[in-house]
Amino acid sequence: MSKRQIRLIIVLAFVFLVIVVGGGYFVLRDLGIIGETSSAGTDDAQPGGADTSAGSSVELPPAWTPTPSGVSDIEFAQWGLQLSDLPLGFEKEPIDDPSIPPSLTDEIEEITLIKQFAFSKEGDSPQFIGGMALLIPSQRGQAEFDELSSTPEFVVGDILSTLDHNGILEQNEINGLEAIGDSSYGQTCVLDMEAVEMRVDVISFRRGVAGAILFAFYIDGYPLEVSAQDLAEILDQRIIPTLVDNP
Repeated sequence: MSKRQIRLIIVLAFVFLVIVVGGGYFVLRDLGIIGETSSAGTDDAQPGGADTSAGSSVELPPAWTPTPSGVSDIEFAQWGLQLSDLPLGFEKEPIDDPSIPPSLTDEIEEITLIKQFAFSKEGDSPQFIGGMALLIPSQRGQAEFDELSSTPEFVVGDILSTLDHNGILEQNEINGLEAIGDSSYGQTCVLDMEAVEMRVDVISFRRGVAGAILFAFYIDGYPLEVSAQDLAEILDQRIIPTLVDNP
């Protein structure tokens, strides 16, 4: 593979992070870099979303829900990945316009973005890591997050649909996530990007009032220095001590 092709992949991957993690969807759409998606919920880019019907049949999770005073005691600064969590060679990427995937703000009445993060590594095997941590204080909101984020439709509709590719060549569930969070789900997909096949790993999980979504983007078949699953485990273990029980 030529250096020009590698550079193209790096640019495409950074565009992916800007769209999904940095909230730059509309600028890139207007430039023709990404395709059209539904505009529903675009007014809800800030925390919060559409009202949830009182008659919803969503099954509430068994996990506890802290009181408002308990939520205020959480050390939110710990809800995120740090550069020190990654192998040498990664760099932190700036995020200018943080946002939550529209499907979550459309359906979950109370959801707040706590932190977003993005890291990249260039070289012979470029890799990109991104993600976000969310506060979901209500029990119903937690159940809705579990349901919405644990489907292939969420991965394809909210994540992969924003990236210009020629098709999904492979799509499988990521196994072995049972120990992460109170609920967790992962998908790995291979995309046809013309010059090369790119793999995207997406993991979502919830631990109590904390929701998280992680992404890993890299050339399929190239050595992977750190996996989305490894980072999800790190983030989960970082969140656990910050949660306080109900009095």
